[in-house]
Amino acid sequence: MGKARAILGRRWLVLLVAVLLGAAAGVFSSQFGEEDAKPVWIARQVIVSNRDASGTRAFVQQDALKVTRGAVPGIAAEKLKYDGKLSSLVGKITSTYDEDSSSIRISSVDKDADVANARVQAFTDAFLDVVNKELQSDEQRQLEELKRRSDEANQALVEFDRKNGDLSRSDQKLPSTQAVDELVAERRRLSDYAATAKAQYDDATLRTSSTLPYASLGPETPTVETSILPKVPKSPVFRAGLVGIIGLLLGIGLVMLVERLNNRIDTRQELAAVLPVPIIAEIGHLSKKRMSFHTNGRIRLDGIWAEHYRRIRSAIQFVQAQGAVALPNLGIPGTPGAAPTPDSNALPVADSGRPPRVFLFTSTLPDEGKSTSVALTALALAEVGTETLVINADFRKPKVDQLLGAAERPSLDDRARLDLERPSIDEVVQQSDTPHLWLAAAGPPTFEVGGRLAAAREVAEEAASRGATVLIDSTPLRVANDPIDMFPVIDGLILVIRAGKSTVKSLADTIELLELHHAPILGAVLIGTQGTRELYTYYDSYYSTVAPLTPGPAGSTARLGGDDDAADVAEAAPPVAPPPPVVSSPPPPPPVVSSPPAADPAASAPPPPPAGWDAPPPPPPVTTTPPPPPAGQAGPVNGHANGNGNGSGATPPTSVPPPPGHWDPSQV
Repeated sequence: MGKARAILGRRWLVLLVAVLLGAAAGVFSSQFGEEDAKPVWIARQVIVSNRDASGTRAFVQQDALKVTRGAVPGIAAEKLKYDGKLSSLVGKITSTYDEDSSSIRISSVDKDADVANARVQAFTDAFLDVVNKELQSDEQRQLEELKRRSDEANQALVEFDRKNGDLSRSDQKLPSTQAVDELVAERRRLSDYAATAKAQYDDATLRTSSTLPYASLGPETPTVETSILPKVPKSPVFRAGLVGIIGLLLGIGLVMLVERLNNRIDTRQELAAVLPVPIIAEIGHLSKKRMSFHTNGRIRLDGIWAEHYRRIRSAIQFVQAQGAVALPNLGIPGTPGAAPTPDSNALPVADSGRPPRVFLFTSTLPDEGKSTSVALTALALAEVGTETLVINADFRKPKVDQLLGAAERPSLDDRARLDLERPSIDEVVQQSDTPHLWLAAAGPPTFEVGGRLAAAREVAEEAASRGATVLIDSTPLRVANDPIDMFPVIDGLILVIRAGKSTVKSLADTIELLELHHAPILGAVLIGTQGTRELYTYYDSYYSTVAPLTPGPAGSTARLGGDDDAADVAEAAPPVAPPPPVVSSPPPPPPVVSSPPAADPAASAPPPPPAGWDAPPPPPPVTTTPPPPPAGQAGPVNGHANGNGNGSGATPPTSVPPPPGHWDPSQV
């Protein structure tokens, strides 16, 4: 059902056009033909052969062709006083040959029985006149030939008797000699031949004078022709519906052929059959009215889609607790299906032995929901107190900056400049309006990405060393090589796939490319499936009385928007300049729970910056470390299993908001 629903949503326009064309053809066809169709009459007449010579059937079969050829059609047209095209008249006559009876059947169909009967009679008379005359001429020549033979035989007998008169006299006894016997035998032969020739002549004369070569059995009574096709009413409505259904069936056949040639991934089952990695989340298709945005155009983690991105957050936190991302069994290395070697079953961590912190989001093709997934996953991590940095490494079409409200400057483009005034990493990393969420903007769109990629890797490594969870929004794999250039610094890769867009072939090519580079694939996210509406209905009914988990600011409403498309965001709300950073009050602290035990103050101190770290210009960030909580009281936690989302189990320090444009290391 999910596959059919997806195809219908993708190809509904083709089916609609097919139905409309069929309905139009039905209405057009209703303008032709009579309202009440008259019965169709068929008239017939049979012509039999009186020829008894050898090969009569072959002769009759050839003569049947003369009904609509030669001189017969012209004579029939004169009898009917027909002044139209002769070919049109001939088209209304049918002649067939009956092998069993050696007869010819002439028939014609017309809505008027008398017209059909007159037409058949005219062609029958013309055929008899022409063919009988031809055959009678032949018979007359044969009769004359038989008479000549008979006369010659009689003349030879008379001449023999004249020379041998004594042989014919019955009163004279002839001597019995050999010569006499021979003469008697010769006369008997001549006499028999003359008698046979005369008999053949007499029989031919009798036959020619009594019968004709062909004769008609007379006209048959016209009968109503029974059509094998059903009669279709002339009603425009009926014909429009009927032909419209036929057009729909043809459209369905065309859609099935196109879908067969271009096999797309539409359901979770289809993706699982092709993709050898876990499917982290399946995010169903959402209508635009259900997508949630702030009034300033920034995306919100609200509603049913928030639950799916919290699942992605849980997957990231799980691998952070495990300490490594297991490489999928893609046949690495060697033959297909081979299991990974013990040394390559997990991605090596940094030199400091840190857990996985850098995760790259990519897709196979553009517009599959990659940037939206990065933004919402970052919001899901930030809402539980995990210090999260989003790096926009999609330099050709940067979109996540607008979704999260990042300022254009300073950016990775500024950091990539080779001059003394380029901004530091702390200046490139911007603090968003959302607590615990930091942004590194890409800068203006460009195809020259070499320096920006180096800056993105530099920022990702520094953020990971400070304990932040880094999400990188990169370009699609089949569009550019940027994701592969980021592989040296990432700890895990999440592949975003949109249902109905990625094909089996394109996805197989992507998996082959990732296998070639031993990519640490954390899993896949399937977006836009059609089979999750029941879950959405259940969500709406179950939480119908619960306030939104992540309400927007006062006056915010659910706005129109689209996955991974800045144009959709612009359509959702008019562009509004991002508000200046708020420095007068610190971000709200994370929720406090009482379950975890108290942590050692020494363990809660932030990690020292690496050697050679170039601190930002003054004013420097101010950091205060709170005293340890009283015995039996837990510090703030962020919702992760260990209390802070980074595997340390320590209570995060309390920080003072940094100056605008600076990234305070103590925040991570």
